[in-house]
Amino acid sequence: MAKIEIKTEGVKGKVLVDGKEMPGVRSYSVHHDAGSIPMVRLDLIGTDLFIDGNGFIPALPEVFKSFYRPIETTDEFPVEAPKK
Repeated sequence: MAKIEIKTEGVKGKVLVDGKEMPGVRSYSVHHDAGSIPMVRLDLIGTDLFIDGNGFIPALPEVFKSFYRPIETTDEFPVEAPKK
């Protein structure tokens, strides 16, 4: 199991998992039911989000496609496709 540390100084704080600070934490919550292991929930900023799961996210319905621009991906990061 991961060692989770939450350190606060006034209104500022940081969350460390196994000694490494988690960047982009917007909020956290701790839930502990009697007789069970405590659970920690982290809400992270997801501006550079990548999900690798073919079929995990359904295809965008045709009616919405005109509202979005495709992006091209490289091995390092996604790149927005040039505007036409």
